[in-house]
Parts: sequence; structure tokens; C-alpha cells
Amino acid sequence: MKTDSKKITIKLLLEKLVLIAGIIIFVNGYGSIFGKQNLLVGVVVVTATLMFMQINIGYDVNQSVFLIIGLFSYIGVATSISHINPMLGLFINLISVFGVLYIVTEDIRSKAYLPFMLLYVFMEGNPIASGDEIKRILSILIGGVLVGTVLYLFHRKKNYNTKSILDMLKEIDVRSERFKFSLKMAIGIGLAVFIGKLIGAQKGMWISIAVMSLTQPEHEQTQERIKKRLIATIIGSITFIILFKILIPSQYTIIATLVLGYIYTFVNEYGLQMVFVTINALTTAVLLFNVQLSITMRINFLIIGICIAYLISKMETIICQIKEDNEVLEI
Repeated sequence: MKTDSKKITIKLLLEKLVLIAGIIIFVNGYGSIFGKQNLLVGVVVVTATLMFMQINIGYDVNQSVFLIIGLFSYIGVATSISHINPMLGLFINLISVFGVLYIVTEDIRSKAYLPFMLLYVFMEGNPIASGDEIKRILSILIGGVLVGTVLYLFHRKKNYNTKSILDMLKEIDVRSERFKFSLKMAIGIGLAVFIGKLIGAQKGMWISIAVMSLTQPEHEQTQERIKKRLIATIIGSITFIILFKILIPSQYTIIATLVLGYIYTFVNEYGLQMVFVTINALTTAVLLFNVQLSITMRINFLIIGICIAYLISKMETIICQIKEDNEVLEI
């Protein structure tokens, strides 16, 4: 497992320290303004901001700004409506995830779709209390404006891609990698959310997050991630018990969590990242459940997510192979 390829210097250590402090201040400030129920919107806004400082969505910069605001707002509305009942939610999630993902995967390799999928899964997994819908939509709308503004400021002079969104709509190809990937993600997240609602699990969102993370364009990539995530979750669970239930007194939990969060900013490798993610998730879960139940849910929901992601990816591989065999026979 490897960490960030950058040479660790005093300057880098300070930059990472400022970064983590800024993230904590911003997310907590966002929660103070829009309520704790919208704290995760702040997390997505920070994630998207940091990402789009480096990359563009793949369209004309001016259009990209309005696209971000529009998609953020749409996700807020769609996930609110999807909570009316599970069957309606399944339909909305299938259509919405596919549509949003397809639009923002002009360049799949850039992973520009991640903040949008993260927002979708977070909002779907954290339904808002009745009467607070306006505050949630407002928090997402303002978040979209902030992210769009950052993208514009960092890319307005580059404008290296003048492709319009209309161009993308004219080029829809059901055989493209982009279309297949969007369809796999839509089916996977749709089923994950549906199953989570059926079992009535308070942490059912963990299934959706697992599916989102494991679903990759290539079946081999999905297999590799499944292996790494499963091992990392087990290691993370054991590490959590050792750190927070044996070594570190409960009064120092917050400090230890902040230190781990700081170390995480230096980690680049997926498997190692998932160890930290597991520890962080369990730190939050034990506020609601006991340690044994928290770890059991984390592993069980991961297994459900693995089954969904693997089966969908495998089915795509089988279908593609059948098509190739038929084409050979026709020749």
C-alpha cells in the first residue's frame, strides 16, 4: 500500500494541517447555518470544491457552472420525492442516477461524477424531517452555486473544452463505455437504496456507498476494489477496537479522530483509504449502537453492496461476451 507520491516536507505538513482545519470549520459552519441534518451537504460541497479546483466536468466552462447548480438542485428535489414510497423511489433513483451520471461522465477517467453521486447517496440515505425540505433544497442550491463559482474561477481562462451539453445529447451511444457505466451505477444504487429501505436499517446508506465505490467501468477493476474494500473493512474494524476500546480513553476520542483525519489526507491508495473510512464510520456509528452491532452492520452491509456490484458487473461481462460470440458466428 502506498501513500501520496509527493515528498513529505514541513510545507506539505502545514498545508495539509490548514486544509483539514479549513474543512472542519467549513463543514461545521455549514451545519450551523442549515442545520445538522444538512451537515453532509457541506461535506459534499468541500469534496466537490477541492476536486473541481483541479478538473473540469468536460464541457464549456460557462455551461458547466449552470450544469452543476442545476444538477445539485435536481438531486435535492429527486431524493426528497423518492422518499414517498420504496417503489416510487426505485423508479426515480434508476432514472435520476443514470441521467446525472451520464451527463457528468464526459471523461469517465477524471471521476468528475463522484461529488454528484456522493450527494445523491447522502441525501437519499438521510431523509429530511417534514417541514425542513426548503432548508435542505436551499443548502444544496447554495452549495451548487459555491462549487460552480470555484470551477469558474479556476478554469475560466483555460476553457480547453468548448463542447456544449447539447453536443453530448446528440452523441448518446448505448454501446459506449459511458452508457454502460451509467446504467450499472443506476441499477446498483437503485437496488441498494431499495434494499436498505426494505430492511429498515438506520445505516442502510452504507450499502449504497459501497455500491457506488465498488462499481467501476471494467469488471476487473470492480473485482480488485471488492477484494481491497473487504480486507480494509476487517482491518479497519479491528484497528477501531484496538484504538478506541483498548488504547485511547473515551475523552480523547475527538482528538484521535482529528489526528486520523489529518493522516488520511496523505493517503492515496484505495485499500488504505478504506481502512481510515471504516474507522471514521464506526466512530460515528457507536454513538447510536454498541460496538458489536456497529461492526456487524458495517460488514454485513458491505457484503450486500459487494453482491450487488459484483453481480451487475458480471452480468454486463456475460452479455458483452454473448454479443461478441454472436457477431463472430454471423461473420
